[in-house]
Amino acid sequence: MRFDFAFEKKYLPALAAIGVTPLTARVDVSAKSLDARFGPWRCRTSLKNISCVTRTGPYSAVKAIGARGSFSLDPPL
Repeated sequence: MRFDFAFEKKYLPALAAIGVTPLTARVDVSAKSLDARFGPWRCRTSLKNISCVTRTGPYSAVKAIGARGSFSLDPPL
């Protein structure tokens, strides 16, 4: 199953400059894995690593554009 990102037209030129377009930004979910792509950035993981999904937002462009990292103090499962 594929999920595409929604883009506001006014941000398309800036995003395209860093390689993010509607053709290069998506999330694919298979029976075993999740593969998220946002231009040149990619995150792939087994569905066993995902315990829940929550829809959040909306976010301002300053917070939403670009890759983000997350650090957790919780030990890995």
